[in-house]
Amino acid sequence: MIFKLVWENVRSHPVRTLLSILLIAVPVTLILTLIGLSNGFLEDSAKRTKGVGADLIFRAKDSSLMTFSGCAHKALSPASRSSPTSPSLPESSTGPSAASTPSPGSRYPASIA
Repeated sequence: MIFKLVWENVRSHPVRTLLSILLIAVPVTLILTLIGLSNGFLEDSAKRTKGVGADLIFRAKDSSLMTFSGCAHKALSPASRSSPTSPSLPESSTGPSAASTPSPGSRYPASIA
């Protein structure tokens, strides 16, 4: 009996029935879409937060953090700027210098302390 009443209503008012269906279906679809998107964003944010950790940088002594190479970049003195000769090695290239050895009673080398 109810099915017959519904069918008669659909046949007699097709535009009103179509509008009623659309006005119910569109908001339900939008709400489900927003819920799905928000859940996806939350899961992605949780995955990214889980992957955050400490970033360790290993670099050679006297190397620059501004370049991607491990080469030492020392400031040129005025005397070395005037003579365009090939670069030379530091004086203490064979072993640690006196400035880099810890002084007695100190935990740090003299150049740091």
